[in-house]
Amino acid sequence: MSWSNALIADAAGIVEYYNSEFGVETRLIAYGAPITDRSDLGRLDDLDLPAGKFHLLVARFEPENHVLEIVQGYVRSRAELPLVVVGSAPYSASYTQAVRAAADRRVRFLGGIWDQEQLDQLYAGALTYLHGHSVGGTNPSLLRAAGAAAYTIAYDVGFNREVLEQFGDYFRTPDDVAALVEAAEAQPSRVTDRGLLLQSAARRYDWDEVASAYALLCEDLAGRRARLRGWTRGVRRGAAAGATSGSNVVAGLAARGRSTTRGA
Repeated sequence: MSWSNALIADAAGIVEYYNSEFGVETRLIAYGAPITDRSDLGRLDDLDLPAGKFHLLVARFEPENHVLEIVQGYVRSRAELPLVVVGSAPYSASYTQAVRAAADRRVRFLGGIWDQEQLDQLYAGALTYLHGHSVGGTNPSLLRAAGAAAYTIAYDVGFNREVLEQFGDYFRTPDDVAALVEAAEAQPSRVTDRGLLLQSAARRYDWDEVASAYALLCEDLAGRRARLRGWTRGVRRGAAAGATSGSNVVAGLAARGRSTTRGA
């Protein structure tokens, strides 16, 4: 970090960490949240999923994403709508086995979905989106869910609260998940309203503003480099002038020495 021209973080929590741990200036530039039109959800038919009639989890199967805890909590609940799980774990077969072992017949594993249009419609069509990510700053999946007006139940860490603010709900344990899923099914109109408020709040994550922030950063770096070049040239000119002056002094002293010798 000490050799970098600029340090960029995508979340305020990371900025604070770099400042406190390393004492370095860090610029906050987040991501954009794509806003999904909820009126066209036809791709859900391919998966036999009616809009508003399923819970959604999208994540790599890794412990820090709390996939196991979400599945455990859902299974403990009396939820009637299925939990649709999108994702896989190419590096952790044992964790995947644990997740699948914790599931019951209400849990549907779809594997990885690489069709972005269909994935966006899953976010937009879900009754709830369960987000277990706990590390890594601002998460693009969370922004996509927010931009799709998906009512979001997120793992309770600062990164997630920074995005969702008061418009999301939060969990720490499987029991929390169970209670929140049941509450969502019992109050679907509240869920819809919270999702729309979240989508409105997500508009502050604007790609045009992100691009402008990077453009400004590039201008600042270019100006800093130009100033550095000017300073370097000044130092070199000063050094050259000093060398010339020094040579003149040495030559003068040498001439004076020769004159003194002749006088003796």
